[in-house]
Amino acid sequence: MIQLIATDMDGTLLNDQKKVSTENIKAIKAAQNEGIEVVVATGRSKEEAQEPLDEAGLTCPIISINGAETWDAAGNVADVKPLPYEEAMKAMKLLREHAIYFELYLQSGTYSESKEQAMDVIVQLMESIKGAVGTQIEMQRMANKRIQNGSISFVDQFETVLTDSSDAILKLLAFSTNLVILDQVEEELKENPYLAVTASARGNLEINAIDAQKGIALQAYAKQAGIPMESVMALGDNLNDLSMMKVAGYPVAMGNAAYEVKQLCTYQTDTNDEHGVANAIYTYTNLKKA
Repeated sequence: MIQLIATDMDGTLLNDQKKVSTENIKAIKAAQNEGIEVVVATGRSKEEAQEPLDEAGLTCPIISINGAETWDAAGNVADVKPLPYEEAMKAMKLLREHAIYFELYLQSGTYSESKEQAMDVIVQLMESIKGAVGTQIEMQRMANKRIQNGSISFVDQFETVLTDSSDAILKLLAFSTNLVILDQVEEELKENPYLAVTASARGNLEINAIDAQKGIALQAYAKQAGIPMESVMALGDNLNDLSMMKVAGYPVAMGNAAYEVKQLCTYQTDTNDEHGVANAIYTYTNLKKA
């Protein structure tokens, strides 16, 4: 019996317009009304995750930045897993040596050294998710929204925001269209035992502390709630979801999931544009579709 549902956001809970569909909203609220806990587990920052949830009228705990932070439903931070400073500096040096654009996630916010590159890489990321998501104009609009809504701040050099030792480093998010170089850098980063290196789409790398993973955060949340992992359903589509798929009793791959996710998961649902989260909730719980 499922007592806890953990869902990724991009490519999972959100459709290709970056919205939570009406069908997904109804299913999640139906689950919550029956006492099933619903947690969002995302690579996004809490602020980036909160916007589509607020728009959908959904309230739930959030595992953000791949497990670097866990927030309760009231918006209070419950746990933080920062990157060790020296290891973050090593990773930043390696990315710079290979001219790979990256963003810096701190507890105080998300930072970039280039607005132009921030625009370009978000468009590239959207294109990489499903070949070509919408028109070029629509992708530019979505990229502009991310910048204009304050999700990301711009600085001349990251070092200017790294002077406060109490402002923990939570993640480095790197992008490159040079997949050969990116793969080489990924392999080198993975040699560092203090780092967890994953991806949320082809062409990016997400670099966290080794204990900042969705699966670890989900296990901690379930334990605190007194819910056994065999009663947990986890839904996702990409490599940064694998750690929670490995520990959940009901690992569910989206229809649009990466090959590695589908290979690992026991169960599969429809795509994120076909309300896959809602369909999984109705299929694997006792809830009746409204």
